[in-house]
Amino acid sequence: FDAAMESLRHALQHRPVFPEAHYNLGLCYQRIERLTEAEASFKQALQAKPDYADAWFALANVQYKAGRLEEAVTASRRGLALKPRDAKAQLNTGNLLSTLGRHAEAVTHLRSALEIDPALFDAYNNLGNALLDCDDAP
Repeated sequence: FDAAMESLRHALQHRPVFPEAHYNLGLCYQRIERLTEAEASFKQALQAKPDYADAWFALANVQYKAGRLEEAVTASRRGLALKPRDAKAQLNTGNLLSTLGRHAEAVTHLRSALEIDPALFDAYNNLGNALLDCDDAP
């Protein structure tokens, strides 16, 4: 990761507004559990390119790991508004909502994940759990 991060930093010195480099640097920071730096990198990518769905999803993951679940849901939803057919993002959003006790909302996202990718087996398990935990599932 050190060589990759150095290369990305070098690219950013020459081209500070380079959303893909900020995003990839954020992924490197995330991988080595430097969540503050990862979040800052994802936010810089989004400042340069607000319609960067994958950066919204990555930001959501970092915020989740930092225990900021509501912020993570918001970021994930921003990404889904741009890329609604991302099955894993639908799954992750459903999981976040279940963790927050918002099971009926989670069911909607988990069903969407399975509609997009019926082979996403974690979604079946999580959907079952969300259905068990809510009385008013759609």
